[in-house]
Amino acid sequence: MSAIGAKAPSLAKSTTLVFGIRAVDLVFSFAVSTLLASRFGASAQLDAFFLARRTTNGVADATGKLVHMSLMPHLVARLDSGASLLGLFRNRMAAGAAAMVLAIVGVALVSPAWFVAVFAPGFSGERHVLMDQLVRIMAPLVVLTTLIWILNAMRQASGKHGLVEIAAMSQRVLLVGVLLFLVPPWGIIEVGEALVAGAFLALLIMIAGSLPYLLRLRAERSAAKGAAGSEGAESHGNADSPAKSHAIAASAGSGLAAAIIFGVFNQATTLMDFMAASTLAAGSVAALEYGSRLASLIPGLVMSSVSAVMFPDLVRVMQSSSRRDAALGFARRQRAVFAIQTVVSISMAFATDFLVHLLFGYGAFGAAGLASTIQTTIGYCAAAMFLTPLLATTSAIFADARGNPRADMIRIATAGVLLRAGALLALIPLLGVAGIAWGAALATALNLAQALRVARSRFADFPLAEQLRAFARTLAAAGIGSACAFMLQQSLPEAHSQWIRLFQLGPIILTFLLGYAAAELALCRDDESISRHVVAKLQRRTRRA
Repeated sequence: MSAIGAKAPSLAKSTTLVFGIRAVDLVFSFAVSTLLASRFGASAQLDAFFLARRTTNGVADATGKLVHMSLMPHLVARLDSGASLLGLFRNRMAAGAAAMVLAIVGVALVSPAWFVAVFAPGFSGERHVLMDQLVRIMAPLVVLTTLIWILNAMRQASGKHGLVEIAAMSQRVLLVGVLLFLVPPWGIIEVGEALVAGAFLALLIMIAGSLPYLLRLRAERSAAKGAAGSEGAESHGNADSPAKSHAIAASAGSGLAAAIIFGVFNQATTLMDFMAASTLAAGSVAALEYGSRLASLIPGLVMSSVSAVMFPDLVRVMQSSSRRDAALGFARRQRAVFAIQTVVSISMAFATDFLVHLLFGYGAFGAAGLASTIQTTIGYCAAAMFLTPLLATTSAIFADARGNPRADMIRIATAGVLLRAGALLALIPLLGVAGIAWGAALATALNLAQALRVARSRFADFPLAEQLRAFARTLAAAGIGSACAFMLQQSLPEAHSQWIRLFQLGPIILTFLLGYAAAELALCRDDESISRHVVAKLQRRTRRA
């Protein structure tokens, strides 16, 4: 095995590294959000900027992630075996991905008004004009982000984590500087230009950190050119035989199709929320953007760090020679992420009022914007509890080496889009912009139930009934802990300052955690109880001391 394909560091060590870098990056990320809110308020300018970023940087991120996902199983296999990497980038999969990226950029450059008409049907006047300009400026993000994700896939497949977080942080540092010192006199258009400049900087950092992989690709290309005859090129060194190359290409093609479905599904459901917000009053898009961002503040930091490290591990689990081991390994991981996500999402919901006032309670962001942001944040916190196990399910299906994942992905994605549309139509008239976030929660919960049925039909050994009981026990424990915290919250005096809110926040969240832990210890089994694992670890440390 090559040095690049050497054994990865431990999950805990890698997760801690990624978590630490993302924690620092999170500070800069919310510095950007806070500065945008204080400079522009819940206004038409901020609505246009956020939807332009969603339809360019959001599409770019989705495109990059699907390329990352489709490459990962094949990169893992090739790096573990020391096989050639060159074939992954010289086939129909690579050509199709390149054509798709260039097509998106071409449309954004030539006809940005089409993006506005499709993704912001409610925009008119100033919001329409600004978004038209910003879409054209941000179009290069699609290419830049895709290249960043390709380089990151090569690093993650060999256990190298953290560089992409540093690259993203450099982009945010640049934006913080622009917003602090150049806005005003600069406006929202110049902020869009700075976002693209930051992406160029991030790509340069990724290239510098990925030189071993790029040099390996260059050496393999030179070896292929120097080999005698076209058949000899692929047999040189660690290259694959023609039959094996054909099989890998076919597998990569089906993997790309499944990854496209997965990426389009995730992006479509998110964009549906913002398209709906564009039809509401000015400031609704900003409230929804900040609500979704705050809902992923701690949950996103924890779970995205775990997911970044766990995905290559999940790929190896799902490619196990034992079907039963693969199914049970997936089930254990799904239960674990659901339990962790439930705790952090509910804790975040209790902290929402404090955080919204802390980050946005000054400058041009008014009382209406604060109230809408609080409501959307809590709704998206509820959605996150079901989204995490849903993503674990789709990742396991995609990583399964025993069959084409395309049909199952289509079933989950189609149901998800239809459920999201129905939930939005039902709840927006009742709750306004908050109905978008709560519609996302309802649709995601129903989509998870449908995805579990798909997993049961695909993995014969997947314990569906036991998995549903485990989820129910976790939700029951969360409900008991939430009820305890809510009763304490209602008994406390009304907070009139941030210091009082901060003082009240600690006891409220602590009450939730203690109530949850007590209920979980009584209701849940050993393999699904976080509290029991924590208690056992503390006991071991106490005995050693």
